[in-house]
Amino acid sequence: VEETWSIDVQLSEAVKARGLSLGKVQVEADSAGRDNRVILYCSTTRPFQDTLHAQAYDKDGKEMGRAFVVIDLPANGADFHTLRFQALTDLERKCRVTLQ
Repeated sequence: VEETWSIDVQLSEAVKARGLSLGKVQVEADSAGRDNRVILYCSTTRPFQDTLHAQAYDKDGKEMGRAFVVIDLPANGADFHTLRFQALTDLERKCRVTLQ
């Protein structure tokens, strides 16, 4: 039986206003089997160069990890980017990740 992940990744309004949007999002495990990597497909309508900071929250709204990702895309560009949370972060089903 395959369980469905329900991870909610949200871009801040300020990031959206700069033309960045999210496509596919998936979670991957590290070598220790902890689900602490989030793969993001990002696209943009304008050139976008910035470091985005992510915070992960459990289903009760408690913070459980932080990460950052450098994004450097040309106008109308798109690519996959990886958020690597701390080794002890194990993203849970129904968690939320915010990017600012």
